[in-house]
Amino acid sequence: TGSRRMGTKFLGVMDGGRLELHGARALDRNWTQLAAHAPAGATELHLAESVEWVPGDQLVIAPSGFDPTEAEEVTVIAVTDGMISFAPPLQHDHWGELQTIGGHSIDQRAEVACLTRNILIQGDAASSISDFGGHLMIGPGTTAHIEGVEFKRMGQKGHAGRYPIHWHVSGDRLGDYARGNSIHHSYHRAIVVHGTSGVLVENNISYDVWSHAFVPAEDGSEIGNRFIGNLAVLTRQLAISDYAFPVSAAGASLQSEGRPGAFWLKSPDHHVTGNHVAGVVEGMGFLYDGPGASPVWRGEFSDNTAHACFASPGTPASRYPGLTKGYGLFMEGHGLPEEIVFRGFNAYKNSLSGVWLEGANQHLESVSLTDNRTGAILFQSSIRNGVIVGQTG
Repeated sequence: TGSRRMGTKFLGVMDGGRLELHGARALDRNWTQLAAHAPAGATELHLAESVEWVPGDQLVIAPSGFDPTEAEEVTVIAVTDGMISFAPPLQHDHWGELQTIGGHSIDQRAEVACLTRNILIQGDAASSISDFGGHLMIGPGTTAHIEGVEFKRMGQKGHAGRYPIHWHVSGDRLGDYARGNSIHHSYHRAIVVHGTSGVLVENNISYDVWSHAFVPAEDGSEIGNRFIGNLAVLTRQLAISDYAFPVSAAGASLQSEGRPGAFWLKSPDHHVTGNHVAGVVEGMGFLYDGPGASPVWRGEFSDNTAHACFASPGTPASRYPGLTKGYGLFMEGHGLPEEIVFRGFNAYKNSLSGVWLEGANQHLESVSLTDNRTGAILFQSSIRNGVIVGQTG
């Protein structure tokens, strides 16, 4: 009853319940980057790291240009001496080499991820017609450990609180985790942490997901969630008719559904490290949207990457904070008295800018901003030890 209603097509746990899902690939290297270019027409991949993928696995290869929809899904045919053979042939070029410019290493290598797991939780076949898949909700007084699981045709478009993996007002959940999972072809988000603190979300993959993909903090009350080493490929913008939350007089959703963030946070008090965003349609890579409840900076943002965050040319409100999109990283003013530092950020081929920081005491440190329409837009903010390149090779 009340906030604990779960609707239909759900897997739910609450009131002392325990959810244990442990797949065989939980701790495998489930995504990496190319080690050589993969041009259109190619049927082989050279990878930067060794993997344990096998024939029949479904892979997604991230886009290398400005267009997020150039992500491609293929099937592994054979694995020989570290080379992956696949079908069908690629339709687009995918970059796979490091560049060195002015002594700086520039990394634009496309990400490659395996979507297949030995545990599969999915909405029924009719979900693809209705955009109404399954959902998983974790309530208060529970324990949840979810690893090595594939979630397909999950999420319920237009319905609040109906997501593939969702901690819902669960309180302090230090020890809970979701790691090594894949969430793909989701109709509403990927992993959402709402009213819950202390959760670990690590080494997960989202692909072809509508609305925000990873949500470390939905209402701003959350503290200390850790999102580490996750990959989001192709995050899509909802139509206004599919918004699940109230809309203002200006036409903006209260949860910014018109500008999806692959990572969307209402509070900065979380650890966001080593994550990659590879393509957002009409949205952002990392969107810090509102100040949250904390008067101080208790979070971390380090070694994250965002590319192919796209806004259509001439979008009327695209350059204004309330509706802005097409940025690798955007942070609202916040006005926190303490210094906020974004370290090691790599942003490239974002259609409006690599970064937009609005407030005083916000700083970029040791960043790489390359091939963006604008390197950075800063109000009272600064860059320390960064490299900006207008056009690389």
